[in-house]
Amino acid sequence: MDAAVKHISDNFNPKPNDQYYGYGIERVGVASGLKFFGTHEWYRELAEGLVKSQNADGSWTPNFYAGQGNSVTIPTCYAMLILARGRNPVLINKLDYGGSGRRGRTLE
Repeated sequence: MDAAVKHISDNFNPKPNDQYYGYGIERVGVASGLKFFGTHEWYRELAEGLVKSQNADGSWTPNFYAGQGNSVTIPTCYAMLILARGRNPVLINKLDYGGSGRRGRTLE
């Protein structure tokens, strides 16, 4: 887990039109209980990029390179999942059962 989080920290580069990548970051962030990947506050950066890139009708533009075709449904669903669940409270990951206390920390 530490190696994976370090890789994300070292290579953090979300693009507003790659909602699938952002969704992967969101899942790792929520599952790990981390607020930061290195110096990146992942949810804030993802949310700001998504809000700025949202179309006037509320949808997001598909990423043709990610195989999303012309449909706005797929990227819009990923964007909504990121925005809706990315800041859920993480309770279980914060518990320390007398171990090393590694959960819920900021990895830099």
